[in-house]
Amino acid sequence: MTDLLQYCSDLLPIVLFLLFLKQTKDERVLWVIFFYSLISFLNNNLLLYVFRGNNLGGYLVLSIFTAIEYVCFVLVIIFLLQNKSLLKVVKLTSLAFIIFCLLSLTLSNNKFHFDSVQSSISSLLIIIFCIFYFYEKLNEPQLQFIYSEFHFWIILGFLIYLSATLFLYVYVTSLPELIARKFWVINSFSNILKNVLFSIAIIIYIKTPITKKPSKFTSI
Repeated sequence: MTDLLQYCSDLLPIVLFLLFLKQTKDERVLWVIFFYSLISFLNNNLLLYVFRGNNLGGYLVLSIFTAIEYVCFVLVIIFLLQNKSLLKVVKLTSLAFIIFCLLSLTLSNNKFHFDSVQSSISSLLIIIFCIFYFYEKLNEPQLQFIYSEFHFWIILGFLIYLSATLFLYVYVTSLPELIARKFWVINSFSNILKNVLFSIAIIIYIKTPITKKPSKFTSI
């Protein structure tokens, strides 16, 4: 049942984006979400196939997806942040993390085991960057409620999804396999919620009249 819900939720933002492509095609943030959702959908189905065959190569696929997921999430945050100081921190930190991921994939002797360190660091960094976004929003003059902006729901999706899975990633390698599989349902439910929030973001974007973009604020 959980697998079916996750399967449907993975498709939801993809279908909505394509269904309203005429309205969504000019928004680069939604293009990133569409690409990420498509990769996530393919990855989840690939992992189901690989792990059902007890193929340890699934952990390598998962590590590669973690790097792709990080790049997609951080791109959205870079597109949304306007503060130059915060942007510099995000870009430099992300460059260092991507280099770390590449080294981990090429030099590690544990390619066929879950990379708890990579996943945990990725989640923690994106959570911090999400806090940057909310900090910036709190320091901007607001003409409307923050939840009326489509990107609020995308960032909220990042935050809930990664907060729910962070400690799972930290402790999963220290748990017996059977127990770890039971706790992995947390990942499934947080993924479903993330996809629902992405879908809400797309719907809000479609229903929001096109207006002039607000001025950029570069000071903290």
